[in-house]
Amino acid sequence: SLYPNPVQQGQEVTLEAEGNQISKLDILDVSGRKVNGEEIISFSDNRAFVNTMCLLPGTYFLVVDGKPMQKLLLVQ
Repeated sequence: SLYPNPVQQGQEVTLEAEGNQISKLDILDVSGRKVNGEEIISFSDNRAFVNTMCLLPGTYFLVVDGKPMQKLLLVQ
């Protein structure tokens, strides 16, 4: 699950994987360009926490451990 979504720019977003540990998370803009650096993401067991301060308002795709998620991240 991904919450809160949509999120206000600057808020932290939590991505929770059911039963799996998250080891890598990439955030892509609508053109497919990776926009995150490692400094905005932290991991804890089956959760990833994303600081959206550096993300401009828009729509983003999430790729978890190399697999695209079906949910979009909306930053307002």
